[in-house]
Formats: sequence, structure tokens, C-alpha cells
Amino acid sequence: SNLALKFPDVTFIMGSMAASDYWGDVIPAMRLAPNILIETSLNTNVPNVLPDFVKEFGFDKILFGSNYPYSSYRLETDKITLCGFPEEEMRKIFTGNAGKLLQLEGRHAD
Repeated sequence: SNLALKFPDVTFIMGSMAASDYWGDVIPAMRLAPNILIETSLNTNVPNVLPDFVKEFGFDKILFGSNYPYSSYRLETDKITLCGFPEEEMRKIFTGNAGKLLQLEGRHAD
């Protein structure tokens, strides 16, 4: 979060929801720096923690990640699907938020 606070006009992506050593720091970091997005690959705890994350930060801060070729695409998509979010919100996670970040609106990012 220190780097994100230093550059508030830059969007930072926290890969794998900080799955290795820093997963407990995700929410506190995002509370401090609203320019952080999370990416979901590799973190096996996604179905357990993502619903609570959404309650605080909403769906617009989540990016689907496949970690291809090191993870199973099916496993990575199933983790998100297991959360049972509405279809419109799932679309944001899987494609819409990345489209906004990459400025692909109007180019069929969904």
C-alpha cells in the first residue's frame, strides 16, 4: 500500500490476492489505498474470502486471473463461480473490470 499511496493516480494490481505471505494484508492495504485492485489466481481461499471482500469494496476492484500455464483455467474459474455472485457481477470480474482498466470499453471487452 505504501507504493500505491505514493502514486495515487496509478492503478496497482495485487496479484493472487497476495496469496503467499501477505494475504492477511489485502483488506487493510485496500482500505488505505483505493487505487489497488485484486487479482484472483492461485489463492485457494477465494470462495471463502471473496464474498466478504465484496461486501466492503464491491465488485469493481476484482480481476480474474488464470495464472496460465501454471494453474488450471477450470480451477481458477470454478473458484469464482462457487461464490454464487449474480451474472452481471461475474461478468465484471471475468472481463469487465479488466476492460475498464485497459480502456477497452466499446470494444466488446465483455
